Amino acid sequence: MSAKQRIRTLGVLFPALLLSVQAFGWGGSTHSALTTRVFDDSAVAPLLGGINQGAIENWTGEPPSALSQWASIRDRYYVESAGDEPGGYDWWDDWDETTRLKYLTHSAADCAVPVGHSPANSVYDNQLAEGSLELLVNGWSSYPDITDSGWFKHPKTKRWMKLDGKISHVMDEFEDGVIDNAAWFKSTGWYGIHTPSELEDAGSYGTSMAMMIMRVVLVDYFLSKE
Repeated sequence: MSAKQRIRTLGVLFPALLLSVQAFGWGGSTHSALTTRVFDDSAVAPLLGGINQGAIENWTGEPPSALSQWASIRDRYYVESAGDEPGGYDWWDDWDETTRLKYLTHSAADCAVPVGHSPANSVYDNQLAEGSLELLVNGWSSYPDITDSGWFKHPKTKRWMKLDGKISHVMDEFEDGVIDNAAWFKSTGWYGIHTPSELEDAGSYGTSMAMMIMRVVLVDYFLSKE
């Protein structure tokens, strides 16, 4: 796509970006849709007995900033035995189960955003691209299906991401997959400007990865309590 066409694309997106004072990660509607899909997954649904699913699925707020980081998921701060949350206190002691799951699903999903959020921000950190992506994806009427397996093949880079086996391997594999998607997404842009089709593709791949890591984290969380 030519520079002129990209500037024209920016002209379409910029007014919407101005109306969105802060646009980071996935939007509220996206988080609700992803959580609903993951809660319906056959590996997760049996673990949700007694859980107020509606309150979690419909929550569109933000978790504490310390939890909105890849490290909180990678190092499994959601498992009590993994140690204290960065900041010096054990967050499980202060929050009820509904609040924990609101924060956990949100934080896990955001780790798959291919720009601006960790771990993707190690290769692509651009607020224009991130805001454009959130706005577009948040307006979707439907989202990708969660894969039945722990495998995901990136349609553009052809890289396979395999989320099974030891949890440490899963976290490493996920991080590599997200960075691969972020690098591809960055390569398609021009100073953070992306065409709608590029945003659609990045959003599709990112939300697919989001649901995969959400499923892993939720199963890990519930099984750690047994």
